[in-house]
Amino acid sequence: MARHTTLTRTATTAGVVALALLAWSAGTGAAGDPSGDGTTTVVTPSSSTPTTTPTTTPTSPPTTSTTSTTSTTSTTTSVPSTGTTTPPTTVARTTTTTTTTVPTQPCAPPTTTTTTTTLPGTTTTTTTTTIPGSTTTTTTTTTLPPCPTTTTSTVPVTTTTTTVPPTPPAALNIQAPKELRDILLTIRIVESGQRYGIGKNKGGASGAYQYIDSTWGNYKGYPSAYLAPPEVQDERALAHVVGILDTWRGDVSMVPVIWYYPRAATDATLMDQVPLPHAGNRLTVREYQHRWLDVLAYITGTPSLYSPNAIPPDLKYISGIPPELTPDEPEVDAIYDPNTVEPTTPIAFPVLGKTAIPPPIPCDFDDCEEGTEVALFGIKLQPILAATHGVVTAVEQGDAASGNVRVTITDKEGRRFVYAGLNDDTPGTSDGAAPPWFRTTALATVGQHVYAGQIIGFMGDSDPMPGNHLIADGEAVWPHLRLTIYDADGTRLDADSMVLDAQRRQACHVGIGPWSVPIDPDADIDEPIEVTTYVAGGWTIHENGTVTATNRSALILPPEDCVWAPNVPYGPGAAGSQPPQFWGLPFDIETRYWVADARARTTLAPRTPLG
Repeated sequence: MARHTTLTRTATTAGVVALALLAWSAGTGAAGDPSGDGTTTVVTPSSSTPTTTPTTTPTSPPTTSTTSTTSTTSTTTSVPSTGTTTPPTTVARTTTTTTTTVPTQPCAPPTTTTTTTTLPGTTTTTTTTTIPGSTTTTTTTTTLPPCPTTTTSTVPVTTTTTTVPPTPPAALNIQAPKELRDILLTIRIVESGQRYGIGKNKGGASGAYQYIDSTWGNYKGYPSAYLAPPEVQDERALAHVVGILDTWRGDVSMVPVIWYYPRAATDATLMDQVPLPHAGNRLTVREYQHRWLDVLAYITGTPSLYSPNAIPPDLKYISGIPPELTPDEPEVDAIYDPNTVEPTTPIAFPVLGKTAIPPPIPCDFDDCEEGTEVALFGIKLQPILAATHGVVTAVEQGDAASGNVRVTITDKEGRRFVYAGLNDDTPGTSDGAAPPWFRTTALATVGQHVYAGQIIGFMGDSDPMPGNHLIADGEAVWPHLRLTIYDADGTRLDADSMVLDAQRRQACHVGIGPWSVPIDPDADIDEPIEVTTYVAGGWTIHENGTVTATNRSALILPPEDCVWAPNVPYGPGAAGSQPPQFWGLPFDIETRYWVADARARTTLAPRTPLG
């Protein structure tokens, strides 16, 4: 019964409140003052919460909130009930809002109750609800997901550029050989010719690996590398090589760069410069790197360590024609300047097929002279070519200890080309007793005219290596040609750079044809001698003393190798083009240029003159 009474009273109270609200709303003034005279109307609800309340606020002590604006005025008071049948409770306020549009803001909506603020550069949106005429009472914050365009436009680009290192300009991505001793041997041959005790050069480098004192670092108490015994020098160099390979992920192409000029490892502009020429350096960093790798390939028997070269730009050079030796134009016209020096005629490359050319071997201060000789490594019986048009002025056998077989050719300019290290062994042996036709060809006769590119002899091991150190597997000497070039006045020229220039000009040219070598009337060969090499192809010495070549062995090969090679034999009696008409015509050289060489005693059996 008590429950029924409470419900009845609640309904009655709600009716009273509704009538009061209607009366208050009818008497509200246009300025927002509910009585028209500035007084405040207070509504006192019952202690129970009406079921028709449109707005609910959190529990709070009794307060009065008055809002006065140009558009809306509302007043609400909440007080506890004074009844005795129910406990005191907080009753939500009921608000009636009158909205007046402000004419001075025609672009604003008639009623604004929500304000949204977005902070630039963030993903948070703030929504504010404002009761007209009062401060903000409710704030709702919503966090939005990040904008997808920001992530895709900035994060991936930054990650890629900062985490992936650029490829070093010098690196060729060539994996190191299994035997590190091959790398050490390459360094010793290139740097010092295997001479552990070589003193300091102009740049202060010494020893087999050419360490300067600051890099050597007083290793094991030795102030300079050349003062240390061979095993100590090897130990220091091995640690250095291992460190380079670890740093560059096993790329052996970086060893020569670090050894020669470390700065070029990260600066591409230095790769084609000669570092510290005042210290005696003659090669650019790239030239040194390629020649170093070529020697390593020769030691390991690897055909090619890096990208092949293109075919010659002029396809006539793959037809097997003689090399062209055209001098450059003089810088000053002789008509206007009688002191103009005639340009030096370039030379032809002196070896057919694959060969390795180490950089010039340094010298001690007491044993240095102008110019450089050049050593070209190959295999026994590899064809040796004339580097110029000239006359054979000497053919000589060295002393019994060295057994060095030499041929000297003098050209029209008076330059003398001395070829040392020709073969002296019977094929397949090391007897030092080869017959003449396995040493030289029929062209190697004093007074005989020869032309650039013709075969004058065969490579051997009769020339001692510098220092006479063992190379590998008990071999004291590797087969090689040592070429020295002298000017007309006896000054030694820079044969190394001249040979390199010839190799660049003739790269991938077919270097043999019908014109290469005449029949040797003295030859006594029972059956053809096949000479194989570690690159594709090889050479055949026929019964009549002529020579043919196949595949890459028929080319002038640069360190980079070639993408094309003939698949048929080239040479006398085989493929190849005939030389131009003027080629092979006799010419004269001044007597003074070759008399001195002709006086050299020819110890080989006299050859039958040709023609």
